[in-house]
Amino acid sequence: MATKSGFNVGISKNAKDFLDTVLKMIGKHNDAGDKSPLIHIENVDWTVAEVKAKEALRLHNEAEAAKKTSERLNAERDKLIEELKTPTVNSKNTLRGIHAANLRRLTDWGFEVTETPKTTPNGGKKKGKVIVN
Repeated sequence: MATKSGFNVGISKNAKDFLDTVLKMIGKHNDAGDKSPLIHIENVDWTVAEVKAKEALRLHNEAEAAKKTSERLNAERDKLIEELKTPTVNSKNTLRGIHAANLRRLTDWGFEVTETPKTTPNGGKKKGKVIVN
């Protein structure tokens, strides 16, 4: 009967930490050679496992780099969008004044125009939206 040691041996769910563990384990296995206790595990080709672990780590690192690039690009995009908001709202308001009799003409300028009933059967509440207020 096995006794409890009071220790828990875990395997990380974090991809990078998991792969670091796998590569360290395989490295120790390779260093031990024929004396490695892992040599007795059936249906495991440690050479193939090492190749897969290294490829997984390469892909992980590539994904992390792409994530950082994506975050930087999104921040640059968001800064430009913020700079475009005021002139867009001002343009919308100018065009609303010019085309007050036919606001659907603003669709020619790229704006989404939805019809908003002035009163509704549910007690006079207005519905609808304009994308840029």
